[in-house]
Amino acid sequence: MCQVELGRKQASRRLAERLEPVYGVPKGRFVGKYRFPQRGRRPLGPEAGAALRALLAAAPVPGQSRQPDKQSPVPPPHGWDDWQGTVENPLWPVAPHLGRDAADEVVQLETSRPHDDVFWSSMNGLPFDSWTEKRFMVKLGLAKGQLVRVAPARAGASARVVDGRSGADIRHRPQNAMVLSLGGLDAVIWPQRPVRGRTAWKLDGLAVVAAAGRKLTVNIEIDGPQHDPLRDLFRQEDFNLPTLRYSAATVNAPGFIKRLFTDLRTLLGAQ
Repeated sequence: MCQVELGRKQASRRLAERLEPVYGVPKGRFVGKYRFPQRGRRPLGPEAGAALRALLAAAPVPGQSRQPDKQSPVPPPHGWDDWQGTVENPLWPVAPHLGRDAADEVVQLETSRPHDDVFWSSMNGLPFDSWTEKRFMVKLGLAKGQLVRVAPARAGASARVVDGRSGADIRHRPQNAMVLSLGGLDAVIWPQRPVRGRTAWKLDGLAVVAAAGRKLTVNIEIDGPQHDPLRDLFRQEDFNLPTLRYSAATVNAPGFIKRLFTDLRTLLGAQ
């Protein structure tokens, strides 16, 4: 209850059901008032469903076909034991940080999904390091992306996704991701995923993209104030993941999602 009141945790349907007799209200009062999503798998729209099926059926490009060996959990060598994102809410207040255009995009996204409770509860629960990374997810949503829970291993991601606190391998665990198809390229993108190789890194975006029956795992990075090209090179060698890096200005500019998918398509074709 304390975590819910402080906004650190979303209230669940089960909690609402348990509180109804505590407060003496009729059964279903709390559950009905807050319109919790139905239990079970999230329903996929036709486009997102087709994109996800194509991704699952595609074969990894040569050199990315081997999944990392499963190892015992290793505590990450960074200070993420209490990391929950530097900004608690992924969408508001965007305007003071990124300007009026960013706020308008959020309004557009809200208008396009007025009653999608599952989408908004997921979006508001995603932790990020910067407002630009949040706007990146908004742009994916405006491009008709759909939030789903899918395990990186099931989608064929060639990376060992780990828990940011314990270092435990969680690549077989379903995790929030954006699925969308654009210009003949299908993509699933997990935001803010810690990945482990010889060391551990937190990727701004871990993507699996597919076209013509082939798929590739890609690291998407958004420039921070201390960008170091050598770190990108080491990360590529460590994970065997090609990296696409964009400045914050590029991500915030109009047309970024089309540019991203063009770059992803070129990268897939070059493998």
